[in-house]
Amino acid sequence: MKTIPIKINFKNHPVHVGVNLIAKVPQWIDNETASRKVAIVTHPELVNLAAPLMEALRDSDYSPSLITIPSGESSKSMDTAMRIIDQLLEHQFERKDTVISFGGGVVGDTAAFAASIYLRGINLIHIPTTLLAQVDSAIGGKTGVNHSKGKNLIGTFYQPLFTVVDFTLLATLPEREIKCGLAEIVKYGIIGNAGLFKYIETHVDKIKACNITRDSDIWAHLITRSVADKAQVVTQDEKESGRREILNFGHTIGHGVEAASGYGRYLHGEAVAIGMIGATRLAETMGFLDSKTAIRIDNLILALGYDTTIDSSVTLSEVMRAMRLDKKVRNGKMRFVLPFGIGDVETVSDIDELMVTEIIEGLYA
Repeated sequence: MKTIPIKINFKNHPVHVGVNLIAKVPQWIDNETASRKVAIVTHPELVNLAAPLMEALRDSDYSPSLITIPSGESSKSMDTAMRIIDQLLEHQFERKDTVISFGGGVVGDTAAFAASIYLRGINLIHIPTTLLAQVDSAIGGKTGVNHSKGKNLIGTFYQPLFTVVDFTLLATLPEREIKCGLAEIVKYGIIGNAGLFKYIETHVDKIKACNITRDSDIWAHLITRSVADKAQVVTQDEKESGRREILNFGHTIGHGVEAASGYGRYLHGEAVAIGMIGATRLAETMGFLDSKTAIRIDNLILALGYDTTIDSSVTLSEVMRAMRLDKKVRNGKMRFVLPFGIGDVETVSDIDELMVTEIIEGLYA
C-alpha cells in the first residue's frame, strides 16, 4: 500500500492506494471521528460489491446505512442530491457523521455535493470503484451535478477525510469502462509527465488489452502515478485559480460532445479522447505544437483503440453551444488547455471561434 498526501490549508486528505484495503476503512475512520454513524451512497448494481465494506463497518461497531441512487449520467442532478439529503435527514445524520461514496464518478460527485451542503458540510470519504474515478474524479475535492445546459455547472470544492483507491474493486470492470479511465491517464502524461507518456507508449500492447488482473504491475504503476500527479496539482491549486486548469486538457471539446449528445452516446473518457485530439490539432494549427509531436499524441490515442471521431447524430451547433458555457470561458471568450510538447501544456485565451469550429468539423466521421 502507498499513501499519497494531499495537503490543503495545512490539513492532509490522504489517498490510500493498493489492494484489499476495504478492511482498513473502519480504522481510518476511527482516526478522524468518534461518530459511529455512516451512510454508504452507491448504485443498486454495486450493493454486492459494497457488502464487504458494510461487514467491516458492522464488525467495528459502526452503524452503516445504505443509500442507493440510479446509475447513469442523467442521475447526476439536483434531484438526486436532494434524495440523498432526504435520506440523511430521515436517519438523523449530524455534522460529525460520515458519508461514504462507493462507486464511479456519478456517485462520487453527487454524494460529495450532498455531503458538502448538508448541515454546511459533514464528513466525506471516497471509495471509487471505476478506473476513471480512481485516477481522476475522486481525487481533489471537486463535487458537482449537471444542469440541462451543461456538465458540472453546479458544485462545490469539498475535500474528503481520505480516499481509498483499491485495485481489487476493478477486477470485473468492463473493457469500455477501463478505457474510459485510461483516457485520463494518457492526459496526465501529456499535461505534465513525459515519463508516464513514454511508459504508455512502451507498454501499449498490454495496456490496450485492458486486463488489469493479468497485467497488475503495469496498471498499479499507471494508477499510482496518475493519483500522485493529480494530488500534486491539487495541492498547489485547490480551486482551479491557476495551475489546476491544466487538468482540463481535452475536456472543453469533450464536455461539449458529451452535452450535445445528451450524456448518453459517449462515456466521459471517450469524449475526452476526442477532445485531446481536437486540442492537439488546435495547438498545431496555431503553431504552438510541432507536427511530429502532434502525430505522436494522435498515434498513441489511436493505438489504444479510441474512436476519435464525432458521430453525425451530434450536431456541431450543439457542441459549440455547450462549449460556450464551459467554466474556462472568460468574458465570453473561449480558453483552451493546449499542448506545447509532451508534458507541457498551457491555457491559451481569446482563441478565434471560427478556427475552433473548423477543428471540430474535422473531427466528424
